[in-house]
Amino acid sequence: MKGFNWLEVIRANILVLQIGGPWPFSSKLSKVYSTFIIVFLMVMPAASQTVELLLFTKDIKIFLGSLCLVLQEYQLLTKVFCLTTNFHILEGVLQFLDDEILFQPKSQHQRIFVLEGLSLWKKNFVVLNALAFLTAFSWTMFPILDNLTAQHELIFRSWFPYDVEVSPFYEISYSYQFVHLWFGAFVTHNIDTLVTALMTYIGLQCDLLCDNLRNLGYTQNESILSTEFAVCVKQHKKILRFSTNCVDFFSLIVSIQVATISVCIGICLLQISIDPSFSIEFCHLLFYAITILLQMFQYCWFGNEVLLKSSEISTAAFEINFADASVDVKKNLIFFMARTQRPIKIPVFKLTHLSLEIFVKVLRTAWSYFTLLQQVSVTN
Repeated sequence: MKGFNWLEVIRANILVLQIGGPWPFSSKLSKVYSTFIIVFLMVMPAASQTVELLLFTKDIKIFLGSLCLVLQEYQLLTKVFCLTTNFHILEGVLQFLDDEILFQPKSQHQRIFVLEGLSLWKKNFVVLNALAFLTAFSWTMFPILDNLTAQHELIFRSWFPYDVEVSPFYEISYSYQFVHLWFGAFVTHNIDTLVTALMTYIGLQCDLLCDNLRNLGYTQNESILSTEFAVCVKQHKKILRFSTNCVDFFSLIVSIQVATISVCIGICLLQISIDPSFSIEFCHLLFYAITILLQMFQYCWFGNEVLLKSSEISTAAFEINFADASVDVKKNLIFFMARTQRPIKIPVFKLTHLSLEIFVKVLRTAWSYFTLLQQVSVTN
């Protein structure tokens, strides 16, 4: 059977990250391009927004709104930093995934459920990038539509060493923020979907192992059963090695996402509650809130899938037809089941792990921040 091309699934992610700058290249010209994009379109906007936030923002409501965007800027920089500094780990992970024979589907049945498992991730990829488009479009169009009745406004508050309300400085500043926002939106969501793709791969490898285990002992004789079971044990070790390398690559990305998302959702809810009437501003805040909410949900969902699927390995091992197996095989099976009772977990700051329970806790924390900020804004 022709080998399954795991890397083909994430070609779109790689292409967007290559255009967006963070994906490292070997050529000098590409390195110059990548460095320029990161510094000019990611580091400088974050720095200018930070200066404006700390030195010139006095109104508490404006401060909170700017703080939410600044947190998102530094979240983006953290993700880009992890991608560039841990790129050698990512290269090794992708190479290992593509070259490892044990990671290939062994039958048409396995190929089908692998494709079905990847279809959910592909839908998530399309939905997240569509939301990134809608969010970026609404944020960039809001100042233009708002300027029909108001003074010149930029997409977000930033410090510039000139008067931005004077033409052509306003047009230059707006265009700069426009390009930055579109680059940042798609780079963020493609790094997110790249991380969830790796989680999907871990879960699918657990599915393949479970399917291999469930079929042992029904068509093989005793000697073949012992050999095939040893192959499954080896496959499990390689899955653990693969998952460990994946976690080494994206653990900081996941941790920063969980740490900042509650604050961002709480502030966004506060901004929506200040003026709940339907308007242009309400629409772009709503798109933004839905986007960051789904951004967090995808991490928790796919992390929870890894947890559940890896938990099924010990159950699948029990389904082996071991009645006529040798004593050595039975002893090894007991050891294997004891080891696989510890599921694979995606850590968050080494304190907890990704799961749907974490998503619920994030929502509760966000609501707590919202009620606290609402009381502070009322008193001020």
